[in-house]
Formats: sequence, C-alpha cells, structure tokens
Amino acid sequence: MIFSSKPKIEIVKEIDTTACHWCNEALLIYVKNGLAALTKRSSEYDRDYSCKGQLLLNGTPLIQGEYPGCPTCTAMLARGYGIEQADCPELLEVRDRINLNYVNIRTSVETLKPLLGLLEEGYYLLADVYHTPTDGENRYFANVPDALEYFSPACDSYYNHAFLTATYGFPKYLYPTQSNACLNHKHAESYLERMMQPNAPRAIAYYHLGFTSALLDGHHKAYAAALLGVQLPCLTIIPMTTTWYRGSDNAEFCSFSGIHLPKSELTNFKGFPKRQPQEITITPPAVQNQPIPEEDLHLVNYIPIDVLTGFFAAGLDESDITEELIHEWIGSCESRDKEKLECALLYLAKTDPERACTFAKLVIAVRDDMLFPTKTAFEVLLKHKSPETEQLFLDYLISHDKKSLCWDVVTSYWEDET
Repeated sequence: MIFSSKPKIEIVKEIDTTACHWCNEALLIYVKNGLAALTKRSSEYDRDYSCKGQLLLNGTPLIQGEYPGCPTCTAMLARGYGIEQADCPELLEVRDRINLNYVNIRTSVETLKPLLGLLEEGYYLLADVYHTPTDGENRYFANVPDALEYFSPACDSYYNHAFLTATYGFPKYLYPTQSNACLNHKHAESYLERMMQPNAPRAIAYYHLGFTSALLDGHHKAYAAALLGVQLPCLTIIPMTTTWYRGSDNAEFCSFSGIHLPKSELTNFKGFPKRQPQEITITPPAVQNQPIPEEDLHLVNYIPIDVLTGFFAAGLDESDITEELIHEWIGSCESRDKEKLECALLYLAKTDPERACTFAKLVIAVRDDMLFPTKTAFEVLLKHKSPETEQLFLDYLISHDKKSLCWDVVTSYWEDET
C-alpha cells in the first residue's frame, strides 16, 4: 500500500531586504512533498537556441511563450487558457483570506499554504513586491494578444544602449492569467479606497522570468491600482532561478531573481529537478481577449522598463540623487554624467515629482549646453504649473526661436488653456 504525504511548508529564514530596492520583505521557504501542479514545462532547444514553454496550473497553460537562449533577447509571450479553466480549489480557498488587510509576510505564508503546496518540492522565496500593472511600455498589462508577441520585460537582462550595460531582471511588471472578459468594473472599484493604504490587500503573483511576473490572483486589484496610478502590492512566489560561484573560495550561491543566498544555507537543495523536454504546441485560448479601454487609467504614472533599467544601469540609487550630485553632474564635461542626469530626472518624475521639479529647475538654469537634458527638464515641469515655472517657460521663449530644441515642449505649456 502506498501512502502519500501531504505538502508541508517550512519557513527557513527571514531575508534581509534592506539592500534590495524592489522587495519590501521576504522569507525563504521550503516546500516538502509539493504536488507540482503549479509548474513549468519546456521543449527542446531549436537551431536558434530557443525553446517553447508554458507555465501550468493543474495542466492548464497560464502563460505560453517562445524563449531565446540569449539573456538580453526578449521572449515572445501569449495568453494561456487561463485561471478560470484551471479548476483550482486551493486558489479559491486562499482568495477570501487574501482580501483581508495585509499584516506581514509570515502571516501571508500561513494564508497561502494551500496554494504553496501546489509547487514542486524545493526552495522558494515568498516576497512582498510592488508591481507595475503595465507591460513595461505604459500599456495596461492585461491588454495582451492571444497570439505570440514580444513582451519587453520578458528578458533575463535588459540591455541599455546609452550605458552599454545590462540590468538583470527582478519582479516588476505583470502578465495576466485570465481574460479581460472576467473583469467586473464594480468589483474593481470596490478596492479603490483600500489600494491607497499601506496595508492594502495583496494580489498573488508568480515570478516568471526577467522583469515579468504572472498575476495568479488580483486582476480586479490591478485594475483598481491602474485607475489610481499606484503600484500593485503582490505576494510573489519566486522560484530558484540559478546557481553560481563567487569569490576566491569559490563559494556557491543560489539565486532567487536578484536575491542571492549561500548554498550552504539550503541544506535540502540537491540540484534542479531533471525534466524531459516535451513537445509543446502553442495554441490560442478559446476566449478572445478584448482590450480594456485605457482612457481612465493613470498609466503615465508608471516607470517604463527603459527608464527603470537606465536608472540602475547608470549605477544610481534613490539615496544617490542629492543636490550636491546634481550640481556635480551639471558642472561635469563627461557625456555619461549628462546621461545620468537625464536618468535621474525621468526616474524621479515617476517616484518623487517634487524633487524632480527642484532638479529640473537647476538643469534649465544652464542654457547654453546642447548636451544637457533641458528638454527632459521642461517636460518634467509641464505637469507642475505655477507662476514660477511659467516664468521659466516665458524666459525660454524670449531668448530662443522656433528652431530651438525645446520650443515645441515649451509652447505646449499653454495648450490646455486655449
């Protein structure tokens, strides 16, 4: 007689996330006797070193894709058949509990145990991560086609041509696992007030690759967040992505997206499970995904992937952007410092508009250097009209002509008033 053991979720340790810009808090967990119902499968690599793959829940594809072997190349993704077809009582069991106010990550492990038991046996991080409900290019994340299409955040590393360097992926942008036909606008609007609170109810995501997470639950919360133009907090399941060696002692590390832990702390890790490549045919789901109108969504509040990765490719951190450093970049003759200045303005325009305005005014005060991001500075100030900023725009018109680089941006300051 064969006895089957139930899944067991063990909390291994709390993760120090103080140096991790994208993660609020996280726990390392071990899933023992996992059911492997939430898993991935892939095909053989073809001559172009690409393979087909699917993220599955109870055998139902949630995401389908063609994945290149090159880490800086973008994958092509397509919708799967969807959560609504997956027949997952464990997800339904946690749904009501997850709609309560957020407490902390340890309480969340208890809440999500039925769902976590669907994973394969192994180590995972459960992390509280703020995601952007866009596709990385300021389009609503759920407005994806049914057929394969390039998805900008779906690359292991995003290459920034200005800084000639790549930024490794971390959970940031979302991909849907159900069709837009499931959206109930009244239900989404019921979250509006709660999504503005620090203890807002969390959505549930599974880190897929690069900068992309699959949204397992919380599509209504995501729509509410987009209506408000705020980030979507997600309890994010992050599987182990790779192992690697570092240092003179050749110590081995295990990576969970951008969080690296010594292998010595993962005593039950015996290597990645060996999977036989499978024949995979990517077929569109039966329900067509009608796009949701975006006119009422505040998608301009979100950082696109090129700005996000440019900021980190420049070697910047939020704490680095000081007035002293801005003055240093302004006085520098190096083109890279001008690029850093522009990255800082674009990044702060989304994350700290008041500081962005302060620094934009400093940039505009330098009038004769064509290498300066003066146009970007004026674009930042367009959204912050005041008598002081209007005078800056008027001064530019007085001292420049219609052929000037910033002329069109500056004259647009008064467009809404005509």
